[in-house]
Amino acid sequence: MIRTHYENVKNTIGDHVQLCIVTKRRSTEEILSYYEAGERMFAENHAQQLKVRAAQLPSDIRWQFIGHLQRNKVKYLMDKAVMIHSVDSASLAAWLTASSHLITFPLRR
Repeated sequence: MIRTHYENVKNTIGDHVQLCIVTKRRSTEEILSYYEAGERMFAENHAQQLKVRAAQLPSDIRWQFIGHLQRNKVKYLMDKAVMIHSVDSASLAAWLTASSHLITFPLRR
């Protein structure tokens, strides 16, 4: 069922749109269904949950973080998330910039 739904959405929107599957409240099996259908972009809104999922799921998944980010949770994302959507303060942005040397995944520009 997930695969059929995913393929219907992909066919409707076309190749020029990049989907990002939000994993909140989804089981590992559900996430793997999207992965097996060809998706590689996933998003999580809890930093600690992203850390756990990244360890459990295939390493070529490109994780994005979409939740409220506290400075003490950044350590869970620095080597896993390719994008953080939810920087909500100048001080957090400055801290992330200063900590960018900790990023260990390849950046895509």
